[in-house]
Amino acid sequence: MAMPSSTYWQDGNLTLAVNNGSLAQSRLDDMATRIIASWYRLNELGNDAFENPGFGMPVSLSSPHTLVDARDPSSKDTLLQSAIEGHVLVKNTGVLPLSKPRFLSLFGYDALPAAIDTLTPGFFSKWSFGLTNTQNYPNGTVFTEQELLLLFLSSDSASNRGPGVALNGTMISGGGSGATTPSYIDAPYDAFLRQAYEDDTFLAWDFVNQNPLVNQGSEHCIVFINALASEGWDRPDLADPGSDMLVNNVASQCNSTIVVIHNAGIRLVDRWVDNPNITAVIYAHLPGQDSGRALVDVMYGKQSPSGRLPYTVAHNESDYGILLSPVVPVGTDYYTQGK
Repeated sequence: MAMPSSTYWQDGNLTLAVNNGSLAQSRLDDMATRIIASWYRLNELGNDAFENPGFGMPVSLSSPHTLVDARDPSSKDTLLQSAIEGHVLVKNTGVLPLSKPRFLSLFGYDALPAAIDTLTPGFFSKWSFGLTNTQNYPNGTVFTEQELLLLFLSSDSASNRGPGVALNGTMISGGGSGATTPSYIDAPYDAFLRQAYEDDTFLAWDFVNQNPLVNQGSEHCIVFINALASEGWDRPDLADPGSDMLVNNVASQCNSTIVVIHNAGIRLVDRWVDNPNITAVIYAHLPGQDSGRALVDVMYGKQSPSGRLPYTVAHNESDYGILLSPVVPVGTDYYTQGK
């Protein structure tokens, strides 16, 4: 079985290989046996799902599979609690938890939900791989469906990378086969609107500009950024310069700047974490559909940010040595830093 695509075997290529002797018939039989054996083994249990598996993404939008609502209402609390416990507070100078702030300013591309969250044509679509919020690279170049296809099929140059930051909406999961397409996305902005209503807090926001003007009446400024990782390509960096510039620009105008990072893996913070105007930092990771609700619960002290980092964040990029830029696709790397 070839996953996620059998480009080199389809269109009669496998038959041709057997006929010309480059692939033994016995090898083909073994390949087929391994696949259908699982079907027979599990179907003996009377699992009707094998007759109509309800595949998540229809091959043709004109003839979709039978829709199945597999949600369990009793799982709502578990989903929310899982999101909350993934938040890790790594810096706090005493500003958290928030308590009915008079004036908050919100900044950053990661605060809003993605503008698209519905079916798009083709199996290799950004919707099916959780990347509808990844429409372009930081330099403005469009990240196309065709490029996504080439990266996932390993048909692109080994030196090419997909975006390392999702600039077009909050990040709730990583990209690829394990991505989620939930029934809703409660973005950070949505949750702060609800809390502002309850607390009579004045909100200001700018989710567009990299160098926004901060209202000096702001009691706290909250900057939302992310660090994307996906199946299909290596991460291009450990901290994108554009997001770091946004944080520094806000912090230069606001003496209580709180940074929230939705990150898939390690994200360096050395370019600003020691700034005295950065008063709190949260690694919010990949919270799923209850992103905003979970974040507000943590930031307002409704629940403790009890998460712990399962990885080490280096002080700066040079700490990783040769690991940061391995030789691809051929050549020899010499690891001189010892064991």
